[in-house]
Amino acid sequence: MKTIICPDVHSRDYYKSLLSNTEDKIIFLGDYGDPYSYEGYDDDDTIEAMYDIFRFAQDNPDRVVLLIGNHDIYYYKGVRGNARYNWALSKQLEQIYQEFKDLFRVAYWDEETQTMFTHAGINKKWWDSLELPIDWTPKQIQDYLNNLLLMGDGEYNTLYEISRYRGGWNWNGSCIWADVHEHLALKQDECMPFKQIFGHSQLEKTGSFIHQDNWWMCDSRAIFEYDGETLKLYNNVNSEQ
Repeated sequence: MKTIICPDVHSRDYYKSLLSNTEDKIIFLGDYGDPYSYEGYDDDDTIEAMYDIFRFAQDNPDRVVLLIGNHDIYYYKGVRGNARYNWALSKQLEQIYQEFKDLFRVAYWDEETQTMFTHAGINKKWWDSLELPIDWTPKQIQDYLNNLLLMGDGEYNTLYEISRYRGGWNWNGSCIWADVHEHLALKQDECMPFKQIFGHSQLEKTGSFIHQDNWWMCDSRAIFEYDGETLKLYNNVNSEQ
């Protein structure tokens, strides 16, 4: 079984090649809707992409992982968004996320590849700011982050923390908001003590990614294959030259 990674969809249709995959583990890194207006995708594309992906995950619970991104969580929680929020479609999107709410995770620790998957990456400075143990096992860290989705609306939720890189007021962004520059600013001994793969910070060249120390950032409108050591383009998707 291969590990296939699909970063930020944003209503695009490049995910569709995965819907016929019957063998591999597939990890979606979040941000399923809220398209970029200049790319030509609309509300209909958003609804289609969400139902395609969410039903695919529902039908394949043992091998398809749905992570939640910064564009998803506000609809999921039914609160006013800080991302490219679609006010006109918000109620319908809230209903869709609630229909499939049990499928979503903030973090996924993959035992086979010994890698943590989140939408924007766990920045160690953000983790340290939570005053939580760095010697927790990756599984304990995963479980803590996933439990944040269960918090009530009246409780302060650290998932909403946004750094100045993204127009926020926090020193560091959460694992659904951290900009790639927050990770690039860290030295190797300042990173989390495990491998990570995430998206969130869109790259200009389709099919490209950033690899530094023990992490990869691959938000570039393409699907990737990962073996625990190397990241490469999935064989159904070509990179722009």
